[in-house]
Amino acid sequence: MKQWWIVLVGLGLLVACSAEPPEPLVKELAQQRWTALLQSNPTKAYQYYTKAFQDTTPLKQFENSIRGVGLWRSAQVMDAQCKDSQCQVNVKVTVAMKMRGLPEPIETSEVIQETWMKDTAWKSEWRYVKN
Repeated sequence: MKQWWIVLVGLGLLVACSAEPPEPLVKELAQQRWTALLQSNPTKAYQYYTKAFQDTTPLKQFENSIRGVGLWRSAQVMDAQCKDSQCQVNVKVTVAMKMRGLPEPIETSEVIQETWMKDTAWKSEWRYVKN
C-alpha cells in the first residue's frame, strides 16, 4: 500500500511542476483576437469573448458594433500579468486618422489594458472580458 501512496504523491508533484504559466497562452490569444479584428473578421474575433458576453450580445449585434476597423493600423500584445484565473494584458494599438489639410493620415499609438479570464463555462479556456 505504501508503494501506491508514493506513486500518487510523485504523480501529483509531476502534474504540479509541469503546469505552465498562463501568460504566453493569454498573450497569443489576445494577439489572435486583435488580428481577427484588424482583418475585419468579427466572426473569428467573437470566439474569444466570454460566454456571458456571447449570451447577451448576438453575433450580428457584435458585427454591427465594431467601429474603427478602418482606423486601426496595428495591435501588438506587449505583455500579460496573471493572477489566479484573471490576466491583465497590455496591447499597443495604432490608429491612423485623416486630418483636414494633410495629405497622409496621422498615426498615433496608445497602450490599452485588457482583462482576460479563465471561463469555466468554456471548459476553463481563457476569454476576453469586454468592459
